[in-house]
Amino acid sequence: MLIDRDLVRRRLAGRPCHKIADTGLREAAVLLALFRRDREDWLLLTRRTDAVRHHKGEICLPGGSREPTDAGPVATALRETEEELGLGPNRFDILGCLDDVVSVHGYRVSPVVAELDRPGGYRPDPDEIDAVLELPLCGFFRPGAHHSENWKHRGRMERVHFYRVEGVEVWGMTAAVLRQFFRLVHLL
Repeated sequence: MLIDRDLVRRRLAGRPCHKIADTGLREAAVLLALFRRDREDWLLLTRRTDAVRHHKGEICLPGGSREPTDAGPVATALRETEEELGLGPNRFDILGCLDDVVSVHGYRVSPVVAELDRPGGYRPDPDEIDAVLELPLCGFFRPGAHHSENWKHRGRMERVHFYRVEGVEVWGMTAAVLRQFFRLVHLL
């Protein structure tokens, strides 16, 4: 499965990006990084260690909290990716941003979509990252790869999405960001 990068760039640029204005939320950004291998598109994800404060052992997109010196979500996503995986900003071509999402831990998360120049060269921070995961995009669309459940959170029922790809379970906010991207490029 290959996605036309120019199409992604046009779709991201050609629509208003929904930014959540709630000032009570802390700011964060994640990087949805695509790369090509063997004429297929792949996604870069991480498994968090059990030592981190939030999302212990979970599968996540690289990213984290905004620092006061960050110029915006792109800068945050790139800085955090470099801290977590040792991949410098020059390794990425920014394609655009998705709509903000709110995490269960009170963060307004801005997803940034980028093309990674090539897989590999990872130097994961052992305090934060247990494993670097490369998952084929086509795996998210295989029969049985996706299901959803209704979960009660803060007194409200919410639909939570799950993907199982190559034995890896991706769920929650990460799955929500991926679904937003899949819809944007008309994969859903």
